[in-house]
Amino acid sequence: MLPGIGIFGSDPVSKILIEILKHFDFDIHAVWTNSYDGEIKRLIKTSECSNLVTNSIDNVLLNKNVNLIFVCCQPNLHSQISTKALGIGKNVICLFPTCKNIDEIEHMIVSARYYPCLMSSIFYGGLKYLSEYKLIKKNLCLIGDIKVCNISISCQSLVMARSKMYNRLKDEKQDLDCLSTLIDKIILASCSTSSSESINWLGDKDLGAGVLNRYGASIISLILNLFENKKVTKVFGCLRTLIENFDQFNSQHFSIRKITADDHCTFQLNLEPGSILVNFTVNSLAHSKYSQEINLCGDKGVLTWINSKIIFKSLSAEQLKMARNLVDSNNNVSNLRDSNSDEVDLSDSVDEIDNEFLDKYKDIENKYPELPYLYVRGLYFYLQNIKEELIELNKFKSDSKKSNTIQFNAKKNLENFEHTRLIQLIVKKICQSSNENRWVPVNY
Repeated sequence: MLPGIGIFGSDPVSKILIEILKHFDFDIHAVWTNSYDGEIKRLIKTSECSNLVTNSIDNVLLNKNVNLIFVCCQPNLHSQISTKALGIGKNVICLFPTCKNIDEIEHMIVSARYYPCLMSSIFYGGLKYLSEYKLIKKNLCLIGDIKVCNISISCQSLVMARSKMYNRLKDEKQDLDCLSTLIDKIILASCSTSSSESINWLGDKDLGAGVLNRYGASIISLILNLFENKKVTKVFGCLRTLIENFDQFNSQHFSIRKITADDHCTFQLNLEPGSILVNFTVNSLAHSKYSQEINLCGDKGVLTWINSKIIFKSLSAEQLKMARNLVDSNNNVSNLRDSNSDEVDLSDSVDEIDNEFLDKYKDIENKYPELPYLYVRGLYFYLQNIKEELIELNKFKSDSKKSNTIQFNAKKNLENFEHTRLIQLIVKKICQSSNENRWVPVNY
């Protein structure tokens, strides 16, 4: 039996989370929102889902039907909610971006250690659950000794993305009897209120906003999983806030305080042993849909991940032959760009079953510009792993006489709160490097 769900947050990711959880047969018993002015109260009361939505944290945590909490509200509230939930026996999953304060993360870790029978996990974008990542990791041997990893992301400013979303949602007619569309209405009503905290945090670095904490932390998590036997020894970072007020977005419903969150970020990581240099840049002023490119450069070739494509470029005839055999064995048709090409498209070497549910989200950025399709796919496969893990755990407990003392040991490689501490330590050092304009050592 799957646990009942309680969700903290009413941002766009909450809506998608609700839809995916329902797809996996989870029951949602409570949703918390911190946007609860007169208009939103009226919306909730006119909905058949009014009994599910609340602005009281305790109403969600103390709900007897809720056993698994998803925390996807503003990052500065993650620690408070997580520690309280674990303390009363609830499983907890936090979605990115999570809190930046190391002391708050320590409180989360202590609570998780004190209750080892409970699930405590963090979702960092889910890139490592994608078939593209698995293909990259499987074929690292093709490029030999890795020297450099270059990563670049182009996307929209989160504040501008929310502004565009507002303009699209306000013209839509939606059914208030559906919980996920009620969330849309709450988002719309909160966007039109200049005092809304749910909007304020997007521009406030102290509340966990900024492209470093949102996308940079996700990439750091990916790198640490990709190079499992290596450690980050030092970092160099440059953070910039290039647009400092909402007026520059020409948006009437964002006439609130100054933006302090970074909208452009560049950093370098030095990984040892092996002296791998990771170069990362995210530019949220590209005014484009989310685009990601990762280049892994070795002494025998290059692996490139561009959005959903994986391309191998060989510097060795032997490695090129291995890549050709890999593609041919899976498809019986070579994906070489031409007969004399030194590049192979490995993307089609993975036999991934068509997913009708995910297909409807391919154009999600048209409606929710802040939600890349790549991350929605990651969330889908992450939740699929969560479901499998919970089913296995329940089966194991039912076969055991001491079910209450069985510790939760994730077999699906789920990130825990200690992983969060490592990521946020590196994020903190990048911020320090940007302030001091020097390489900063990382010790852990």
